[in-house]
Amino acid sequence: MIEFMRTSGYTWTEVANALETSRTIVWRRLRDAGYQILKYTDISDEQLDNVLTTIQEQYPNCGQQLISGFLKSRGIYIPRDIGYMKVFCGLTL
Repeated sequence: MIEFMRTSGYTWTEVANALETSRTIVWRRLRDAGYQILKYTDISDEQLDNVLTTIQEQYPNCGQQLISGFLKSRGIYIPRDIGYMKVFCGLTL
């Protein structure tokens, strides 16, 4: 059930609320059961660059928060500062 909820876009808080427990308890139980909890999406730099380029082409004036929202809507979770540096500073990591 938890995997289904997470892949459907539910946040950890929403999963915990559905189970009527806290987010910390959910994480602890998953860890104890051997699950690896990834906070960020495993995505290559090239794939991320392609997605960010597409977003910038479609929405050239959007800022950091909108880019973060577009990424999350595509199921991509990255540290905010990485997306910011790649888009606004032109840095490659």
